[in-house]
Amino acid sequence: MRLQHGCSIRWLWTVAAVLQLLGTAGVLGYWADRYERHTVPHFSHQLIDETSLRIATKLESYLAIAHLMGQLIEQDVADGRLNLENMRQVEQHLWSRMQTFGSVSSLSIGQSQGNLRAVTRLGHLQLLKIDAPKTNQIQHYSLSANGSPQQLQDITTTLPVSQVAWYQKAIATQHPTWSPITPALGYTTLSMYASRPLIDPVTQELQGVVAVGIELELLNHLLAAMKTSTVGTIFLVEPNGLIVASSTTTPTFTATLANGKLQYKRIAAVDSRDDSVRTISRFLANHHEGFQNIEQGTLHRVHTPEGIQLIHVQPFQDQYGLRWRLVTALSETGIAAMGTAQWPVGLSILVLLVPLSVGVLATQWKRRFITQLSRATRLALQGEMDVRVEVPPQRDLGNVAEAFNQLMHQLQEQRQRLEQVDRLPNAQRFHNLVQNLDVGVLVHQAHSSEVLSNPAALRLLGLTEAQLAGTVAFDPQWAMLREDGSPLPDEEHPVAIALATGEPRRNVVMGVINPFRQAHVWLSVNAEPQYDAEGHVLQVVCTFSDISDLKHVESALRLKIEREQTLNRVIQVIHNSLNLKDIFSTAAQEVVELLRADAVAIVQYVNTRDRWVTVHTHGRRARGARAHEFQFTDQGNPLSQRLRQLETIQITEPETLADTIHHRLVRAFPGPWLLVPIHYGEQSGERIWGCLCLLRVQAAHQWNEDECGLAEVIAAQLAIAIQQSELYQRLEAANQQLEHLATIDGLTQVANRRRFDDYLQQEWLRLAREQRSLSLILCDVDHFKAYNDTYGHQAGDVCLIRIAQTISKTVARPADLLARYGGEEFVIVLPNTSTTGAVHVVEKIQQAMRSLSILHASSPIQPYVTLSLGVATTLPNSNLSPQLLIEVADHALYQAKSQGRDRYAVLSL
Repeated sequence: MRLQHGCSIRWLWTVAAVLQLLGTAGVLGYWADRYERHTVPHFSHQLIDETSLRIATKLESYLAIAHLMGQLIEQDVADGRLNLENMRQVEQHLWSRMQTFGSVSSLSIGQSQGNLRAVTRLGHLQLLKIDAPKTNQIQHYSLSANGSPQQLQDITTTLPVSQVAWYQKAIATQHPTWSPITPALGYTTLSMYASRPLIDPVTQELQGVVAVGIELELLNHLLAAMKTSTVGTIFLVEPNGLIVASSTTTPTFTATLANGKLQYKRIAAVDSRDDSVRTISRFLANHHEGFQNIEQGTLHRVHTPEGIQLIHVQPFQDQYGLRWRLVTALSETGIAAMGTAQWPVGLSILVLLVPLSVGVLATQWKRRFITQLSRATRLALQGEMDVRVEVPPQRDLGNVAEAFNQLMHQLQEQRQRLEQVDRLPNAQRFHNLVQNLDVGVLVHQAHSSEVLSNPAALRLLGLTEAQLAGTVAFDPQWAMLREDGSPLPDEEHPVAIALATGEPRRNVVMGVINPFRQAHVWLSVNAEPQYDAEGHVLQVVCTFSDISDLKHVESALRLKIEREQTLNRVIQVIHNSLNLKDIFSTAAQEVVELLRADAVAIVQYVNTRDRWVTVHTHGRRARGARAHEFQFTDQGNPLSQRLRQLETIQITEPETLADTIHHRLVRAFPGPWLLVPIHYGEQSGERIWGCLCLLRVQAAHQWNEDECGLAEVIAAQLAIAIQQSELYQRLEAANQQLEHLATIDGLTQVANRRRFDDYLQQEWLRLAREQRSLSLILCDVDHFKAYNDTYGHQAGDVCLIRIAQTISKTVARPADLLARYGGEEFVIVLPNTSTTGAVHVVEKIQQAMRSLSILHASSPIQPYVTLSLGVATTLPNSNLSPQLLIEVADHALYQAKSQGRDRYAVLSL
C-alpha cells in the first residue's frame, strides 16, 4: 500500500515502537512456555550425553600424553640416542622432553643400583638427584635457561628408588602401566605415574624405569576448565570409592602434621566436603551397591541440596590398567534456563532490532532516492528525455523529485522543438534551435577560433558576447572543476576530447568559475562532434544546463545523512564510558567535526564558588585550546542568568557585548558563539550543571537552526552521562568506605580477623604458584587479664591500641599485614619471608615493646607489658590448607608461653 504524500520517517518509527511494545509480552510468554514444556527434557538428556562424551575424550587425550612421553624415552634408549650410563646426558634429555610437553608434572628415570634423575615442574623446573650409595637422600637443584644444574637448593629424605610405587609396579608388570596415586617424590603433593621398564635391546636386561608424573591438581584444573563446570559437577572415582579429581575447589585428600611429618589420607567420594559430590556419590554407591559394580553408562535424576540434578556415570578405562568411574552432574534448573533463555533472548534481540531496522530503512530510502536520481540524470544526459523519478512519500525527498521531473519535462519539450527544425539550413537551423532554448549551446569550429553561442549559454556562464569572443570552452582563463571538486585540466574538457578524438562526450558533470565575476556554477555538459563528408571533425556542439540546485540538494542530503550517523556515533561514545575525562575528550572531538566548529569548550557551573569554570576544550586552531584559562563569575553575568534559565544563546556579534565580564574572552576569540545549557532533573527541579560552548572564527558562518538542534541533543546526552558518572562515583566511594569498615578492627584500627583470613588465603595461593616462603607470627599480650583487673577495661583498650600502633611501625613492608586475631592476640603475615627474616621482625617487635614500657604492676614477668610470640614458616602448597600454618604458629606460641613468656619460639611446616 502506498503511503500518503507528506508522511515522515518519524511517523514510521513511532508506529514500529508501538507495535513492538504490544507484541513483545504475548510472544515472549507463549514461546518461552511452549519451548520449556516440549523441548527442555530432550535437550537435557542430549546435553548431558554430549558433555560426558566430550569430557571422556578430553581426559583420555590428556592422560595419553604421559604414556606417549614414556614411549618416546623408551624409543630413545632403544635407538641409542639416550645412554643411561651417562647421567649428564640423562639430565639434559629429561629437561628437553619437559620443555616439549608442558602438561605433565615430572619426568623421572630410576635405576636398579639406586640412582635417580628427575625433572619436575612444581612451581618451576627443578632437577632431583639420587646417587648411590646415598639412596635415601634427594638433592634439589635449580636449572639454568639451557637445562644445566645450578644452585643446590635443598636436601630431603625419601624412600630408595626400588621401593617407590611406580618403580615396583613397572618391574612387577614388565610392561607400561599406571602406578597407584602416591605422594610426589620430594614434594608435598599427590601424583599418579605412567611408568614402563627400560630394557637393553642387546642384552635384554633391565636398565631402569621411566615414570611420567601427573599431579592430581592438574586433573582438578582440567575438569574445572571444561565448559559444563559452571553448570554442574564433574569428578572421577576409583572402584574402591576414593575420589581422584573434581571440578570443585574442595580438596581430594587431607594432610596432617604428625611427629614432624606430613601424613596424607585420600578422601572417599561419599565423605567429600562438597555437598553436591557427597550427595551424588552416596546415591550412586547405594543404587549400584558400590562403584565397582558400575560396568556401563547410566543416567539418573537425583535430588541434591542444590536442587534436582541429572547424573551420568560411566566406566573410564584404558589399556594401561586405569579403572575409574567418570561422573557428570548437571543442574536440571540450569539446563532449563539454558534452553528457555534462547527464545526470550532471541526475541529481545529482535525487539531491539526493530527500531534500528526502521532507522536503517529510512537511510536506505534516502540513499536509494539519490541513486535513482543520479541514474535518471545520467540517462537524461544520454538523450533519454522521457525519464522520470518516482515521487517518494517523504516530504523533503518528494520536493526534489517533483523539481527533477519538471526539469525533464521542459527538456523533452525543447528536444521536440529541435527535431522539428532538424532539416532547416545550417545557419537558420542554429538560429531557430538555440535562441529560445533554456539550455546553453556553444558551437566550436575545428579549424577556427569562432564560437557560436545562444543567450542561455551567456546567461549560464555570466558572460557577454564580447567576453566570450576569441575564447574556447576550455580556455586556460576558465577555472574548471571535476565533479569531486578537484581542478579539471584543459585537456579533459569534453569539447577538447571531442575535437581530439572525434568521440562524443556525454553526462559530464563539471564546475565552472567565472573569471570576471568569480561566480561558481555546476553544469551538466554534452559534447557532440559533427563530421564532414570525409569523416573529419568539422565542429563540436556543446550543450550544457545548470544543475547547481540539484548538486546543492544532493550535498545537503549527504550532509544530513552524515550528520545523523555522526550524531549516533557521538551518543554511543558518550554512553560507553563512566569516566568524565574520556567522555568530554571524545565528545568535544566529535562535535568539532559534526558541527564544523573551530573550538568547543565544556564549562561547569560551580555553585559553591559562584563561578563558571572551563573543564575541557578542543579546537582546530592552537588558540582554541587556551579557553580553559578563562573563568567567569556568576554575579552580574547576563549570560549566566539566561543559561540558568535553560536558554540556548547565540552570540552572532560578540564585539557588541557591553558587559566587562566577557570582554576579554570575546577579544581573544572573536566570531559567532553558541552556548547550550547542560542540565538534568532532580527532585527539587532542573539542575544546571554547565554549558556546551561552540565557536566559529569566521563571522559569515552563523549557526543555523539544525545545528542548534544537534547541539541541544548532544548537551542532553552529556547531561545524562554526567549524572550517571556522578552517581557511579558516589557508589564507588560508598563501596570503598564499606569495604574499609568491613576489614578494619574498630578498636585498634588495624586489619580485622576477616581481612586476615582473606589475605592469608590470597598469599598462600600466590606463593604456592611462585614457590616462595610464607611466615606467620602470632602475638599474645602476657597476663592481659591481670592488666584489665588492675587498671580497668578502658585502660586495657588504650593498651591494645598502643601495642597495635607500635607493631605497625615495626612491620614496614607494603606486603606485610598486621591484624587483630582476637582479644589480646595479634597476627602478622610476612610473604616472601624466611625463618631468619621472621625472627628478625620478632626481635624488632620485642625491642619496640621494651622501649614502649607500658606499666604493668601485676605482671609476674616484667614491670611493663610484654608479648609472647610464635613463629611458623613454610613453602605453601595449593593442596594444603593455610590453617596448617596457623596451627603450627599457635603451637610455637604455646611453647613460648610454657617456657616462661616474654619470648618467642620457632617451628617450620
